[in-house]
Amino acid sequence: HGRLFRWSERTFDAMRDFYEITLRFAMARHRLVMVIFVAVFAVTAYLFVTIPKGFLPSSDTGQLLAFTEGAQDISFDSMAEKHRLAANIIRADKNVDAVMAFMGPSSSGSSQTLNLGRIFVRLKPYKERLPADQIIQEVRPKLTGIPGMKVYLQNLPLIRIGGRLTKSEFQ
Repeated sequence: HGRLFRWSERTFDAMRDFYEITLRFAMARHRLVMVIFVAVFAVTAYLFVTIPKGFLPSSDTGQLLAFTEGAQDISFDSMAEKHRLAANIIRADKNVDAVMAFMGPSSSGSSQTLNLGRIFVRLKPYKERLPADQIIQEVRPKLTGIPGMKVYLQNLPLIRIGGRLTKSEFQ
């Protein structure tokens, strides 16, 4: 046998011996092992409930994005009116600095129909406003009152996966 074989055998034997030592320790102190197991399980369950979950962590970049969506058969004038109403509701919030709204097909290809719109929101400086996620929670109920339109408001992630802006946080 060569050096690689001898090295792998020594490594395997060392791992087996370590396993045997720890197994003997655990079997001799099975009550202690069970107490440790229950404690680790309880801490894991607590952390699962309390730690925020998500694919990408939420960050406050000072910008929000809203996608507006009307019915498929909505007229351009009706969509423009509803989209303008959504932009004005967002603009009226005390935490918002500026709003820029677009509606209809986009040159980037992210929107091909007239019933979709985008609203980019710049927030006031961080010290003068609430956190972005809290602003979304306050503004979202006001936007649900627009009949015939759905508004998807989101905190722009610091890291974007993919080149398109979509209604979801990630694709």
